[in-house]
Amino acid sequence: MHVAFWVGYLVFFSLLWGSYADNYAKEFVVVLLELPVKISICYINLYLLMPRLLYKQRYLPYILGLFGAVILAGIAQRVTWVYFLYPLYYQQEVDVVFWSIPKINKYIVTINSL
Repeated sequence: MHVAFWVGYLVFFSLLWGSYADNYAKEFVVVLLELPVKISICYINLYLLMPRLLYKQRYLPYILGLFGAVILAGIAQRVTWVYFLYPLYYQQEVDVVFWSIPKINKYIVTINSL
């Protein structure tokens, strides 16, 4: 079931963003390369943070753990873009500053839109 969900996620968002950009192949690659970080944050929350903290009513540690995990995921997503997607599709953006707080915030928000 998990594989089917993530394949469905990949297909849905590839079609959604591909129709917006009118470039399905590019958006498929973008969604595919972003997927490992999104899968990781999802399962960290479901199988680590929720059982150990949320279900035991330890709300503050859960919120802090989720906040930290999401920040790390945002940084990991930034790595994906700076080292893989920018060179592949946006060559003019190759000389970007890695530690751009607005860009990392953007990735944090898009991770939360899972």
